[in-house]
Amino acid sequence: KRRSATSGTNVRYVPNQNREGSGKRTSILGAMMGILGALLVVVGGVALVRFKVIALNSDLEISTAPAGRVQIEVNGQKFFKGDFVSPPFNLKLEPGNHQIAILRPGFKPSYLSYQAAFLGSKEKRSTVLEPDGVLGQIKINTLPSGAKVTMVQTKDSGTSPVTFEYLPIGLPIKMRIEHPKCPPAIIVETLPSNAAWQIYQKTFQLRGCK
Repeated sequence: KRRSATSGTNVRYVPNQNREGSGKRTSILGAMMGILGALLVVVGGVALVRFKVIALNSDLEISTAPAGRVQIEVNGQKFFKGDFVSPPFNLKLEPGNHQIAILRPGFKPSYLSYQAAFLGSKEKRSTVLEPDGVLGQIKINTLPSGAKVTMVQTKDSGTSPVTFEYLPIGLPIKMRIEHPKCPPAIIVETLPSNAAWQIYQKTFQLRGCK
């Protein structure tokens, strides 16, 4: 021991290797205390530990029959920004009870109730859509062929000649036709009653083509 010239206290000198090891232990301890310090809250002189509970989302995969693009609402709010999506699709849901509505033109709404677990889970569901009235089908031909035909509402699409099924009869159906050599065109067609038992065919002559 040596006596300090300034404070009058005893000072113990430790060999260099011990001081280095002690420094490492001190730095590790300091880091641990820093982490713990972020979790400690002092209330009335008493240190309390605060825990943040993190809940996990659940994954719910839904498929429908017949196949086709649908619109989804969860607890009355539109999912996927209100866009139509093609099944099967995946919903990420927070813990709790959820009411899910599956909407498609020409079909009655289909409803599912789902209880999402607090720690997350994965599940698959399927539902059969019930027609809301009489449904039919239409085959679109274009001149020239090879045009992209898109249902404006549901965004279902195909290349002509193309057939669309499960469409409501007696209601106007808006379609967009696009061809690389022609200006885009919007057409509106209403399916007649006989489209319920036979394919209703329609040919469109595209104008202004190069």
